Amino acid sequence: LKRDTSTPNSMAQYQSAPQLPNGLSRCQGVLQAALRPGVWSPVCREDRSRRERWGCTSKALDVFEKLGEIFQEYAVSRTLNKAYVVVHKEDSQYYALHVHVYSPKAGFLNVIEVKVVAYRGSEGCAVEIVSFSSGLLPTIIPGAPLLNVLLFWVPFRDTNSEGASTNAQYLDAIRSALIAKNIMLAN
Repeated sequence: LKRDTSTPNSMAQYQSAPQLPNGLSRCQGVLQAALRPGVWSPVCREDRSRRERWGCTSKALDVFEKLGEIFQEYAVSRTLNKAYVVVHKEDSQYYALHVHVYSPKAGFLNVIEVKVVAYRGSEGCAVEIVSFSSGLLPTIIPGAPLLNVLLFWVPFRDTNSEGASTNAQYLDAIRSALIAKNIMLAN
């Protein structure tokens, strides 16, 4: 991990060469993340997504910067369930992150969206975070975004081989990382 000081307080300050999904998977991932067919069905949405809100005692900017560092560490080390993590968008004006998480074997795409909201009149903030499965089929399959749009109604659960929710595991790992960096208190 090499630090680039030309862009202060930004995730762009880290340069790395992690192993990433192939070009087809990444291109289709951008489209599939924008379309979000995996959460179109209100009946299946509960099984395919996880939304949480965490309170933090630190300033919103500090939390946003630490979250950026955490996702960069995941991108380089692949310690978020061995997944490939790509920070797709960073909005430092609104303290928002849009992250693509590709499963290590098949290239299934989960999306993590984070927004840090400052409390008015105090130093604390809230982290609003959602993780969701973008579709039934992995992005490594040619035409996956279109096929996932056509198959949005097909029920599926986003779980790992042990039956645990992948989205819940991602959020638990991010929460633990914030606690380890003394940004958030353990419940």
